[in-house]
Amino acid sequence: MGQCMETQVYKISTQSIYNRWVIVTLLITVSIVLGLSYKIHTDNKVRINQAVFETSKTLKQEVLTRIQLYQYGLRGARGAVFTTGENEISRNIFTLYSLTRDVDDEFPGARGFGFIRRVPQSEEDAFVESARQDGWPDFSIKTLAPNFNERYVIQYIEPVDRNRQAVGLDIASEKNRREAAASSLYTGEVRLTGPITLVQASGKPQQSFLILMPIYRGGSTPLTQAERIQKGFGWSYAPLLMEEVLNGLPIDPEQIHYELVDITDLDNPVLFYDSGTSGIKQFKKEQTTLVYGRHWQSSLSITPAFIEALRLPDPIAFLVVGLLISGLLTIIVMAIRLNIVRRREVMAHQARITAVVESSADGIISKNLDGIIVSWNQGAERIFGFTKEEAIGHDVNELLVPQDLKHEEATIITKVKKDKSSHSVETRRRTKYGTEIPVSLTLSPILDANNNVFGVSNTVRDISERKKAEARIFELNTNLENQVKARTAEIQELNLMLNDVLSASSEVSIIATDLNGVIKLFNKGAERMLGYSAEEVVGRMTPLGFHDVTEIEQHRREILNATGVTVVESLGVLVYRALQGDFESKEYGLIFIRMAVRAQCR
Repeated sequence: MGQCMETQVYKISTQSIYNRWVIVTLLITVSIVLGLSYKIHTDNKVRINQAVFETSKTLKQEVLTRIQLYQYGLRGARGAVFTTGENEISRNIFTLYSLTRDVDDEFPGARGFGFIRRVPQSEEDAFVESARQDGWPDFSIKTLAPNFNERYVIQYIEPVDRNRQAVGLDIASEKNRREAAASSLYTGEVRLTGPITLVQASGKPQQSFLILMPIYRGGSTPLTQAERIQKGFGWSYAPLLMEEVLNGLPIDPEQIHYELVDITDLDNPVLFYDSGTSGIKQFKKEQTTLVYGRHWQSSLSITPAFIEALRLPDPIAFLVVGLLISGLLTIIVMAIRLNIVRRREVMAHQARITAVVESSADGIISKNLDGIIVSWNQGAERIFGFTKEEAIGHDVNELLVPQDLKHEEATIITKVKKDKSSHSVETRRRTKYGTEIPVSLTLSPILDANNNVFGVSNTVRDISERKKAEARIFELNTNLENQVKARTAEIQELNLMLNDVLSASSEVSIIATDLNGVIKLFNKGAERMLGYSAEEVVGRMTPLGFHDVTEIEQHRREILNATGVTVVESLGVLVYRALQGDFESKEYGLIFIRMAVRAQCR
């Protein structure tokens, strides 16, 4: 019954695992984890895009700041020309001015600063002669392509040593340079050319620019375009090598890839800056900026290293941890629910046990280690006559144990405490009415959570009736044993008389064998008839020695015809009917006697 109850409790507990609160907890927590994981994923994208945007914005501003730096050098060169005078400026004066500036330190990326003069075709020869007289004897006008219009000639540039190829160059002979100079002159503003190849840095194709600032007679910029065309006589300018201009941009090539493209001519965009290869590119961000008359497009893309450097929360890791926490919460809810159900089951089980204990015919008594009774069921009340109120709180030794058995009680309790196992004994106990009754007593330890004995349970059964029955059985057994002895003596006497009769008979041959055919009895008649003594055949021969083989074969066929059974062993032929519980009477010609063959069974 206990096993069935345990199985039932297990089934109930298993069903409680699938309680709706457990399922709801699992669904809610998993939904929250999935939702938060998705939010982290989307927030990461937003943060990455924001970081890419901020980085792109920072780089764009850094580029603009560096480009804007050169206008201060242009203003200085323009001031030197304007202060000296349009026609009074000389190579020596311009050189002296340049010595006041540290170009490489103040304006990194600029090859130098110079002056470009407008030279009409009609004044070309006079200009060349004047330039030769101005400290450059070999001065001549150089062109990149035929130019039959007004020339824009580089007259001065410092430091001159690294820019000699540029002295005398007519920038109006190349469309890109000419358009930038004309736009600067017409608008009165600083202008950049498109990406070009400097004549003094031909190894860097389309990676350089000219930056130009117009110079007007009278110093100030005229208000109208017509006046600007009329009064403009040249430009201060600087050749810029973008590789050097943008050197040192805050770019980690392992994390960022940055490109600058001139898209002023949409049909012919020109890439003039590339930060270098950086592996896988993601989250590309493009921005367009107007830079001194040119439209530049910056393109920034990032690598996984950039994303890793942001130290963003990992949605996959969050999902895994979240699901683990979700599972843990579900298990906790499951455990709480299971604990509640277990408590109910334990209470119900305890109620059933209490009912079983109270309804038990046996007396069930529990006591503490001092021998004080703490529980007393109805069975104990029926056996000993004491009510629960009369028994609980009293010493069991004083209440129930006879004086001569007190040592027995103490010995058994000591064994129970030591072995932590049950011990049974048949003894005597005293009832409420002073009488002593025989009882079967089982003492079992009551253990706490730490497996320590803190009490003893006594199961008591009144064995008075059993003892009476045992006494009666003992008496009957004694009488039966006496009767068996008398009967055995009678049988032994009869057997002796029978053996004497068989042995004394000389007219009848009697032979008996065991189941293996070995002769066990060979009387006087057999000795006389067959000529053997009993000592020669008993335990040594079988009846086969007295029978003809032909007769045995004939008898085997008769058995086969009568029963359909083939008897293999010859001895089996002789005793076949006897083994079937029957007898057989048959004459054998060789012996000339009529023999009765029967099986002796034990």
